[in-house]
Amino acid sequence: MKKIYVFLVVFIAFVMGINTKSYAYNFTGHSEFDSCKGQSYYFTVNAASSTLSVVTYFGDGTNSPGTLSGTSGYSFHIYSLPGIYTIKHVLKVSSVPVDSIIFSDTVMCQNGYITAYLDVNSNCAWDPSEPFLSTPVDVEIDSAGFKIDTMSITGGGYRAMTAGKSYSIKILNLPSSLSVTCPSGGVRTLTVGSSGPTIYSFGLQCGSSSSFDLAENVSVRAGRHSEIADIIVTNTQCTPTTATLTANLSPKYGTLMYAYPTPTSVSGNTIVWTLPNVSAFANYHIFVHFERSGSSTTWLTPGDTIQTSFYLTPTAGDMNTSNNTVIRVDTVKSSFDPNDKTVYPSGNILPGAPLEYSIEFENDGNAAAKNIFILDTLSNNIDINSIKTVASSAPIMNSSLIQSGGYNILRFDMPGINLPDSSQHGQCTGMVVFTANAKTGLQQGTVITNRAGIYFDDNPVVMTGSTLNTISGMGVSKVSTDVLNVYPNPVHDILNIKTNGNYQSVQIINTLGQVMIEKNIVGKTSIDVSSLNNGIYYLILKGTNGTSAAKIEKQ
Repeated sequence: MKKIYVFLVVFIAFVMGINTKSYAYNFTGHSEFDSCKGQSYYFTVNAASSTLSVVTYFGDGTNSPGTLSGTSGYSFHIYSLPGIYTIKHVLKVSSVPVDSIIFSDTVMCQNGYITAYLDVNSNCAWDPSEPFLSTPVDVEIDSAGFKIDTMSITGGGYRAMTAGKSYSIKILNLPSSLSVTCPSGGVRTLTVGSSGPTIYSFGLQCGSSSSFDLAENVSVRAGRHSEIADIIVTNTQCTPTTATLTANLSPKYGTLMYAYPTPTSVSGNTIVWTLPNVSAFANYHIFVHFERSGSSTTWLTPGDTIQTSFYLTPTAGDMNTSNNTVIRVDTVKSSFDPNDKTVYPSGNILPGAPLEYSIEFENDGNAAAKNIFILDTLSNNIDINSIKTVASSAPIMNSSLIQSGGYNILRFDMPGINLPDSSQHGQCTGMVVFTANAKTGLQQGTVITNRAGIYFDDNPVVMTGSTLNTISGMGVSKVSTDVLNVYPNPVHDILNIKTNGNYQSVQIINTLGQVMIEKNIVGKTSIDVSSLNNGIYYLILKGTNGTSAAKIEKQ
């Protein structure tokens, strides 16, 4: 993303010998009028001239000339999608820009906005100092006593609704340490107006429970000379918890370029962060960049693989430790864009397989990005009823699913994100994570592709690369024990593995990605693990069924 500002244009004009000081024109004000039939943006200038013109950039990748008469004028636009847009008026003298105004506008006509926040002062109204819920929850939408939809939100979510109809909203899967205190009874019923949005807000309170549930969402990009990892650390529960994240990046990259936030310790390719006060209302976004030492002749070969692991503690007292460890094997690419989309697992999958999508973005401009939104047009081979928002690096993220013209479009709005410019290494990046399932019953060879468009303020859209999955009998299943019988778990001495006969080998690897035991298997196999240190390990099984994985604990 490149930002070009008026002062740069004026400077260039000065260098070219144009007397820029002769332009005594500037904007003196602006206003907007929201209507279900379109948005009107009004502006005023300090003096009239036949040489003046105004161009308005609408924040959705389009722009048009405004109508200017004397010292006042307007621009009109109809948005195809709801959201928060960054509007920019540019004033020109004989086609040379001399002034601009930038502001935001919420376009949500006849839509409902659903949000949940921590009602600290119990006044049943959101106050600017009160945080929004940052862990994902499902909400149920009823109309006239019938359930019409469920949707997943993180912070907030938009849904298209019909003006004049009443809708009842309730939260379905609120974390156990939280309760809805506003409205009383936990159900909000409102009638949608003709302009909006109509806001369905839920005030939450923390209970006395000290439980916590740490989790991590990870995206890794492997290039010929660099490895970049984005991690979002969350806690679904209310209790603020100090977490320790240990990242073991591939030893094939030897030089740490930068990491944010500042690590607690760095030892070779092992980086440790101490993250205080992680809760359902406060998560962490971690970014780390390693480079391969040496000249380009020593760069890795495209198609090579790297392995990384991420381990989150404490586990004692954690309600669910299965999401505390992530081990990834990634394929080296010749290059990658800082604005990218990845899917896990990639490649071959089975019908109905769960997919985790990560959209990463980076402000590579020379000024902060005030507002960012993402449009993601989903494949028709994705089950839209399975979509769940998982995590976001932005303090506030609003999501919506728009169905238009036969397409299913996910929109993620991050208003007021103020992402720093490219000089702030590690701080100018962000990530959104969501999950969805491939449709069941898909035929072998069916392809599922996906890409997203990222909008930074009033700049043109930045498109990510495309992800690719193919339906195949050689699918790679999610980490689980669904296709195997592994017992006992936890294990002390002898581990028994019973498979369906389609796996021929097994590896036991530690959280650093090191292979501790490797063995051929046939049907039922017993492995002596008494020599292993206590801790978490992974089984990686390979065979005609593809690759499957299971987690075990050695005690």
